[in-house]
Amino acid sequence: MQTRSQYSTCTSRSKKKTGSGGGGSPSDPNHTPQLPLIISFNCIEDVSFEQQSLTGLASVEHVALSDLSDGRIESAAVVLLHSLAFLPRAAQRQLQSWQLIICLGSSSRVVDSA
Repeated sequence: MQTRSQYSTCTSRSKKKTGSGGGGSPSDPNHTPQLPLIISFNCIEDVSFEQQSLTGLASVEHVALSDLSDGRIESAAVVLLHSLAFLPRAAQRQLQSWQLIICLGSSSRVVDSA
């Protein structure tokens, strides 16, 4: 049988484990879930239509070639681009195996099928 002091120690430990120290729980009213990031890499410069269509579902941003080093490519869940064949090697190295990569297509069928 547990004494009162043992019980309070046990419950205080469990409270520490379940506390909202790491960003909160979904039931926490102050917790705002982070939306998945979709980036348009050097293909769709004006993403306002996509942003409007996906409001509340995903964040949509355009990343230019000059912005390769800012880390948005690595953190994106979805990457939109023209073709992997025309993608600079520096950008290819930043793509991750878990990302959904959507190639919109290039003007050359041979390039897209390679």
